[in-house]
Amino acid sequence: MRAIRTIGFVAAVLTLTLATSAMAVPPPQHEMPPVHGVVGAVELDVPTSLGTFAVADGTYQHRGMPVRGEHVFTDDARLMGSLEAMLNYDIYSSGKEPVPAWGTMSIGDGAWTGTFTGIRRYDFEPFEMNAFLIGNGEYEGLCAVLDIAATPESWAIDGVIHPLPMGA
Repeated sequence: MRAIRTIGFVAAVLTLTLATSAMAVPPPQHEMPPVHGVVGAVELDVPTSLGTFAVADGTYQHRGMPVRGEHVFTDDARLMGSLEAMLNYDIYSSGKEPVPAWGTMSIGDGAWTGTFTGIRRYDFEPFEMNAFLIGNGEYEGLCAVLDIAATPESWAIDGVIHPLPMGA
């Protein structure tokens, strides 16, 4: 009987020791992917077309305005080249509220493609956009997340390039 109690005690101590040591060891940490900051600018070309205009429910709708820039310059050579974007925005009948802006964007002859959203002010002062671009070709598996301060003449770019999240 004493032997059974001793075996039970040893088993309990081993179980408790293993459980405590398992809790003391932190779970394996996944390495954070390297993130590279990107700062740059693009000088825009004069658009050859202004897109289309319509009015619906008191909202002036501007669609498909092409935006081009021959040279995107950033401090990361992977995010350089020409820029092409298609800009859309609405202006409400009161004319005094900020309005939504959105569209598609490509940098580097298709090396980076994606979408952007932002807020355009009624007075057409600089407006802010956020872009999410996915790398193609040699940049496959990467994405660029950009904050863009836009004026009609140029865009100032600030953002990061990092690996795409799993499953994206």
